Amino acid sequence: MDFPEEYLFGLDRKKKKEEHLLDILADSPAEVHFVEDRLETLQRIEKTKGLENVKLHYAPWGYGTDQDDKDAAADPRLVLHTLQDFNRWLSGMDAY
Repeated sequence: MDFPEEYLFGLDRKKKKEEHLLDILADSPAEVHFVEDRLETLQRIEKTKGLENVKLHYAPWGYGTDQDDKDAAADPRLVLHTLQDFNRWLSGMDAY
């Protein structure tokens, strides 16, 4: 995947993910999609003022437990992706 390095954020930057999202939104009013495999992180973002319009995507193929997957499926703000769905979404074949 060809992706600009300046848009990749990791733990090496010593900031919480919600802080990165707030910074991104401060720089641009663009639509932001956030993909995460930890339900706890998505739940923190849901509670963060200023991130109400961020599109949240849960990746159940990562660290989540079966209970996390069930809880995420019950959360109306989260879009769940199988790995195959996610690849199609990235390629623009499906609209979410």
